[in-house]
Amino acid sequence: MRTPFLIAVLAVVLGCPASEIVVTIDDAAPRHVVPEAYHGSNFVALWNDTGASPGTRAATARLGIDLLRFPGGVPCQWYDWQKPLETGWTVITPEIAWSLADAAGASMIFQTNCAGNEFEASAGKARFDSSGAHMAAWVAAAKAAGVRVAWWEIGNEPELDAPAAYKASLDAIYAWYNAVYAEQARAIKAADPQARVLGPAATNTWFWWHEKTLEKFLAAHGDKAGTGLADGISLHWYPEGGEGTWAEKRGTAQGWAACHDYIRAVIDAHSSTPLPLYVTEWNWGGGDKNASMTTLGCGLGNADVVGMFLRTGVAGHAHFCLQRVDHGWGVLAMQGEALAENSASPSYFALSIAARMGSRVFATAHGADEANVMSAYATGDAAGGRQVMLINKSEGALDIDIAFSRFAASGRTARIFTLVGANGSPEDVDVVYNGARGVTPAQADLPGPEIATIAQSLRRRLPPYSLTLIDIAGDAAKDR
Repeated sequence: MRTPFLIAVLAVVLGCPASEIVVTIDDAAPRHVVPEAYHGSNFVALWNDTGASPGTRAATARLGIDLLRFPGGVPCQWYDWQKPLETGWTVITPEIAWSLADAAGASMIFQTNCAGNEFEASAGKARFDSSGAHMAAWVAAAKAAGVRVAWWEIGNEPELDAPAAYKASLDAIYAWYNAVYAEQARAIKAADPQARVLGPAATNTWFWWHEKTLEKFLAAHGDKAGTGLADGISLHWYPEGGEGTWAEKRGTAQGWAACHDYIRAVIDAHSSTPLPLYVTEWNWGGGDKNASMTTLGCGLGNADVVGMFLRTGVAGHAHFCLQRVDHGWGVLAMQGEALAENSASPSYFALSIAARMGSRVFATAHGADEANVMSAYATGDAAGGRQVMLINKSEGALDIDIAFSRFAASGRTARIFTLVGANGSPEDVDVVYNGARGVTPAQADLPGPEIATIAQSLRRRLPPYSLTLIDIAGDAAKDR
């Protein structure tokens, strides 16, 4: 088997041009420790002709998620957990969603309906019950069935999903939402005192930052001057990296740092405890108006966002979403799309690699322009291992030397996971994952990584437009 560190040295000897970058990792103490259950996706109940098919189950189990959010966005407002099939709009029950999560070893983030809307269905008018009592009954049913529920998230994007009667202003919307949140949160906690509740699932930066809707929520439910019913904060982030060329948008993920600084300041102003932040919907690119989810660049961007979430101490995330690749957001193709059903997009492979990062987050430093050339993230796991994720955003190869402040890498075994475009372009639709093309996670296990024993120095050559994760084995007795 090829030793990647040897390949890097040979490349230099042969005169291949490459920039040289030293990545220094301060692993004396973690900068953050995030929950082990960290990586997630959204499973959308409506407009879904594939659902939890056998291929979906197999591919989801190989994606590496810990959390599955359901009904997956706005469908929560048009979904009754007790009688979901009555409308004829879905064939997916909460039990089916749970079976999909359980097969992947994941826990649920269940969204409640908070809008109580009525819509005309072919069989007549369908009622969606948003009462606290109805949600408490769901909590009791899930607990009795042994469902692992990490969080109960109340509603979805109230700025957009509020009933028309409350849309005169954002103040009116949040007066309505905060009242519903209080009723449901109290009922959920009464049904299960161990249950944890999230809100406000606010819509993108414009609303929760520019229009201060996060502040409207925390003023009501932080514990300094409000009810204290917020166990965690959930927000959505869609930076629209797919609306432009890779050269224009490759630094998109780094914009998260300023967002996080604002969010933490608002939480600190309204809560005496550092409430955990979950980004329950996000996507670097995607959207109805572009096909970026089919490209390698979107995959690199999505991995970059996960790195930024880890760096800033986000407690968990749920990428949007699991299915629909054509002019959409998903990582798996649905029935009727250009790609075969359950074919994996480049973002599937990128997110599966990023999901191998550990929960102890370390600071990294290097001299490269992180927005345009290379970003680097480092973590540690419970066994004392180290994970380093490197994203080469540039058109040239990069020679990387990695130095830890504490960890002795020499002599250890490393697994190296890689993703590159089949034609060396960020616009590539076909990708090479761990050296293999045409990988079908709905049908077979993912190809294994390269295995190497680290010599005296840890060196790696990064191909242009590539994702590399180096997972170095630990020694729990020695390194903890």
